[in-house]
Amino acid sequence: LNSRMAEGPTKITEASQILERIRAGDSEIEAVGVQIPIDLWVEIAKEITMCSTLYSLRFGFNLAPSDGAHAARALAEALKINNSIRILSLAGIHLGPEGAKAMAEAIKLNRAIYSLILTETSLGTEGVEAIAAALERNKSIAALNLSGNYIGSKGAVAIAATLRTNTTLTNLLFERNSIQGAGALALAGALETSDTLQVLNIERNEIANEGAIAVAKALRVNRSLKTLIMGWNGVTAEGGRELASALTVNATLEELSLVGDSGVSCQPFGVALQTNNTLRSLMLDWSAGGEGAGEAFGAALRSNTALVTLGLRGCKFTVGGACALATSLETNTILSALYLQGSGITERGGRAFGSMLKKNNTLATLILGGNTIGSGADEFEKALALNTMLQELSLESNGISGSLQRLIVASLAHNTSLQSLNIKDNVSESGLGEALLKTFETNHTLATLKVEMWDFPTPIREQIKQKLQENEASLGGYCDTKPAMLLGY
Repeated sequence: LNSRMAEGPTKITEASQILERIRAGDSEIEAVGVQIPIDLWVEIAKEITMCSTLYSLRFGFNLAPSDGAHAARALAEALKINNSIRILSLAGIHLGPEGAKAMAEAIKLNRAIYSLILTETSLGTEGVEAIAAALERNKSIAALNLSGNYIGSKGAVAIAATLRTNTTLTNLLFERNSIQGAGALALAGALETSDTLQVLNIERNEIANEGAIAVAKALRVNRSLKTLIMGWNGVTAEGGRELASALTVNATLEELSLVGDSGVSCQPFGVALQTNNTLRSLMLDWSAGGEGAGEAFGAALRSNTALVTLGLRGCKFTVGGACALATSLETNTILSALYLQGSGITERGGRAFGSMLKKNNTLATLILGGNTIGSGADEFEKALALNTMLQELSLESNGISGSLQRLIVASLAHNTSLQSLNIKDNVSESGLGEALLKTFETNHTLATLKVEMWDFPTPIREQIKQKLQENEASLGGYCDTKPAMLLGY
């Protein structure tokens, strides 16, 4: 690869630049949203035939729908010969079934591409069937993104058949394809025998409980899948219970996302984590909390030695459940990120989380926005003066008084770890800007601040902005959370 590889992709702003950069020997080219006349596209395809330096080529939304099939045929001919392109994206280009068939013929012969992105390319069932058949012969493509093609259950059946024989594909992104229960059954059947696939995304596919139960069955025997993303699928309590139960048997899966299925109860997953010691990330945002949920996760986190990230946004916990969850983190030495926006945490629960931070030395991200912590935030003032690990804290929209916000800010004067603080949308009172400036006299790590700035005098706003920029620079120009910013600035 040439030296431009380390600089990142050349971002094209005019179509004519594509040919120039290919001829100049660039290794990465990104041309998203740049309209390309079909005649120029054909010329680009011819140049690709002779190119030996191009490693990554990312097109996106470049052509009129009527030109898609023609463009695909031209590019396909080039790809039958080119052996340098490893990453190819045609996202948003209307290939249609005929264009997909042309690309399929190229895939049969090409031995270089390992990542192929065909999102929103209007493949149709025929097109996906052609791609699937080609993958039975292709030995290089390891990552395939077919999201947003709405190919239905027949398309899923075709891909599932390929998964039974293909030994190269490790990543399959298949969201927004309306595969429904029948399609999920086919994919789950393939998972039962596949020992290659490691990442599967079937989010927003209307698979419902039928599909979830089939996937759960596959998880009991599959030994290769490491990441499964399947939220927003209309799964309810029954499907959730089966998935949670499968986690007590599965010893391979490391990441599971079941976000957006409000009918799923999160409590069985807490129970499953009491025996599962493989899962590293579990996202259950907007599922149902309720009685016993917090207690179940609390019991799990006292002994679990694997989970690093836990997302429970919108899961409504009882007061006792929130306290149990918080208390368990006093001794947990693994969990690094916990997301609890809008989870029904009240003053008592807030105090429990604040108190926990005095003892926990592992948690780096704690998101508690959108709760009703109020005066319970007083424990955070005490904890932040002692904690040396937390890097990101969100307490937005919690009804915290202005005086308590000032105390929290003041506690950061000698804090050496927090890089991001969000206290916006709480009670607005004067004096917060001055408290921030006082803190910045000794604090050199806070680089991201979200706070209502409208009432701050202009000179104070300017000084705070300057201090944030200085802190970001002192971190080497890098912040583990987000770039320096001020809400309302």
